[in-house]
Amino acid sequence: MQLSDFALYLPAVSDAYSRYAPGSHFARQVPLQPDDLNFLDPNSRLFHYPYALTSAGQSKGATSKTPDMFSTRNRSNTVVLADSGGFQIQNGQMPFHGTATAMKMLSWMEHVGDYSMILDFPTGGISSGSIGPHRARLEQQGYGPTIAALNVQNQLGLDFNTCLQQTIINNDDFVQHRVPGKTRLLNVLQGRNEAESKAWYEAVKHYPFEDWSLAGGHQTSFTITLNRIFDMVRDGKLQHCQWLHVLGISKPWSAVLLSVLQTCIRKHINPNLQISYDSASPFRGAAKNTIYTGYIMDKFGWSFRTEMLPDIDPRLFDLSLNDAIGHYPVPKEAELFEGTSVARRVIYARTQIGDIITPRDILQVPNSGADTTGIALLMNHNVQVLLDAFKEANELMASHRPGDTPSDLPSGYLAMAILIRELFDKHRHNPYPFIQEAATFFDRYAHL
Repeated sequence: MQLSDFALYLPAVSDAYSRYAPGSHFARQVPLQPDDLNFLDPNSRLFHYPYALTSAGQSKGATSKTPDMFSTRNRSNTVVLADSGGFQIQNGQMPFHGTATAMKMLSWMEHVGDYSMILDFPTGGISSGSIGPHRARLEQQGYGPTIAALNVQNQLGLDFNTCLQQTIINNDDFVQHRVPGKTRLLNVLQGRNEAESKAWYEAVKHYPFEDWSLAGGHQTSFTITLNRIFDMVRDGKLQHCQWLHVLGISKPWSAVLLSVLQTCIRKHINPNLQISYDSASPFRGAAKNTIYTGYIMDKFGWSFRTEMLPDIDPRLFDLSLNDAIGHYPVPKEAELFEGTSVARRVIYARTQIGDIITPRDILQVPNSGADTTGIALLMNHNVQVLLDAFKEANELMASHRPGDTPSDLPSGYLAMAILIRELFDKHRHNPYPFIQEAATFFDRYAHL
């Protein structure tokens, strides 16, 4: 694996999109071929990007009977991270039958992924009430006293300890049944707050999995993330792993924040660690006819711009998609910064597919929704916009030099990066007091 200087964005590819591979067909005529959408293929007519995430939760652990972009990829020059489907199980999209389901997910991931996540039970389901049936099931299986004992120990509630206990059971199954060398497994840390994250880590840190993934509250609190990272360092868990993945984030500053973190870890802890992050937003957005029209990136903040494609002016319908985007009016809130006379820096999206297709190729009829073919085209465009934005954001941070007045880098973002570097440069041997002291600032500007 060749390390990237920056943290890697992994597009969480939808199951439908992955099927556009050699031998597939569009439902109607468009000015390109289905396998052009396969960005894992270096010969794609559009853009090539050798990294992606795919989830067993979408396929329900069933191996595709037809070629797709994952089964046809060259494993020597691509990297795929496989998710285990815990989210889909938790919210009821996929049934769970204990060890049988865990083994089905494991087998699928060993077939598909270079790196794969253990089958965790996310704590996000606690507030929605979806954990109750799983607790009842575990109690019927005789785990009630074990869950109760965990709760006596950590005082974090029966639902939290149900998630933890089911994850422990799954971990034991993975250890027993995995095929060594088929895929590297990521130990997933859940938890909605510091106490839950800490208890979860202490309960699963002994498992002999190769790498790590952070979910739940780690997405929204950089303080929790830093605490766990230094716990791993203290316990010798981070020094020799290859991959650290943060689930479900894709904001421009988040990308840079993780790149800064990666640089610091490589400098002081582990020179061979790769950090990654993912989202399904370009695919989910396209499925709802949302187009990424570009991004705002200036000293006041970084954000993506999106529009509903069916709202496009019909007079733009036969322009190239890129030219049509250039005619979108800048939203009023993006024209000036908070009532001042300062104009925002708006970057309009320009993608390879946007030079080839028109809004008509996606929508067919003005003011209508896209069909499956149009959605697939829009997904490709959206993915490239995110990749371009993350690249520009990372390069803006990398080009900054001490003493410079940042032009398109918000002062809060720069201060955040300086704090992270100071943490690792000066406080890594006793990091927790510094993390606690800077917690408010860390969590304010993390935007994870």
